[in-house]
Amino acid sequence: MYHPLDDPSALARTSYTETAPPAPEASPLHGEARADICVLGAGFTGLSAALHAAEAGARVVVLEANEIGWGGSGRTFGQVNPYLRHEPWAMLQRFGAHGERLIQAAAEGADLVFDLIERHRIACFSVRNGLIFAAHTPQALARLRRRSAFWQARGAALPILDAAATAQAIGGGTYWGALLEPRGGTLNALAYARGLATAACRAGAAIKAGSRALSLARQGAEWRITTAHGTVRASQVLIGTNAYTDDLWPGLRQSLIPLRLYQFATEPVPERLRSRILPEGRALTDTRHLASGVRLHPNGCIHVSGDGALFGPERQPAYEFSSRRLLALFPELGRIDWAFHWSGWLGMTSDQIPHLHELASGVLVGLGYSGRGIALATVMGRELARAASGTSVKDLLIPGTTMSVPVRFRFPALARAGVRGLAAIYRMRDAMDQARYGRGPGPMGASPL
Repeated sequence: MYHPLDDPSALARTSYTETAPPAPEASPLHGEARADICVLGAGFTGLSAALHAAEAGARVVVLEANEIGWGGSGRTFGQVNPYLRHEPWAMLQRFGAHGERLIQAAAEGADLVFDLIERHRIACFSVRNGLIFAAHTPQALARLRRRSAFWQARGAALPILDAAATAQAIGGGTYWGALLEPRGGTLNALAYARGLATAACRAGAAIKAGSRALSLARQGAEWRITTAHGTVRASQVLIGTNAYTDDLWPGLRQSLIPLRLYQFATEPVPERLRSRILPEGRALTDTRHLASGVRLHPNGCIHVSGDGALFGPERQPAYEFSSRRLLALFPELGRIDWAFHWSGWLGMTSDQIPHLHELASGVLVGLGYSGRGIALATVMGRELARAASGTSVKDLLIPGTTMSVPVRFRFPALARAGVRGLAAIYRMRDAMDQARYGRGPGPMGASPL
């Protein structure tokens, strides 16, 4: 069943594709295969699920409609963030015990990512020197201090930097201060996906690329999944397609809103400048409302999360705003020579937290990372594998629900209009903050939605 977000073209050319090791062999499915578990989607969720299930002794077949890491997993910013979208105290206030477990899942997810990288020797240019969260207003700095205090009470030291130390850590900028998050880091997202796939195959999983699942139906004690050229019969089905979810399971696609996010990468900057830009290898994100990530790749490319049309086909991204941002941070660059731009889809749920559902006996899904996908999707895959092995969804670290049709956006068009309106408000607020406080690089500016 074709989904309008799908694009049958080849893997997008990004700064990741230039340096990522090759993916393992993953020929299309032909004929009939039998498995204990059939995983749908070879992104972070599906590959983590496949790896953990195969290591536990299950026979696993992964069906991927395109290539390994083809979707949002291979196109994301590459920041391993130990946080949810909401601040932790807001999570506790709104979701109680459920929120507590999600907070733990996000924090544990960062550890899990780097443990898998080390244990399976995944060559993905990972760096775990921490992350910089810089405050563009005094109020934002107060929120970062509150975040630091929250984690300090839980035994995690998150230092607060003053303005001078922040500028030194970044190599530029005029922020009010920053929080240094030592648990986070960065990686080549496509290489990480391919590394998970390689590890899953070594553990015994079979990955079948170019094999979109066309139907899913109960047949006796098994589930039957059909593709264009084959069939998989399995006791359990784990769905990890997130923003690229189609109509295979009725109503599932309507449980989230896909947002298109844009990434940019420069040509390698001169050697004489590299040691002065984010000198400790930490990625920078500031407290503005709109995308603000900046990182330096090992080959000297500067990678920026940028602005562009949130819905519909990919359009010309907002180069000028990202250029202005980089030059405000690092004026010694003189000019910005862009080498790559690309986009991918982010899956946002109505409450902006991840969801795990048991859709039917033997069918589970995990989705909705709302921009925190590397850590959360990796731990989600592990939890799906645990559920497939018999753990109750209520006992998982990411607690699940049992429902055949997840809570859906009743009026998706209105939801998209609301997101567009909110983005416009955020741009205005960022511009107002810049005019009032004048700290940090200028706002990203407006762009068509």
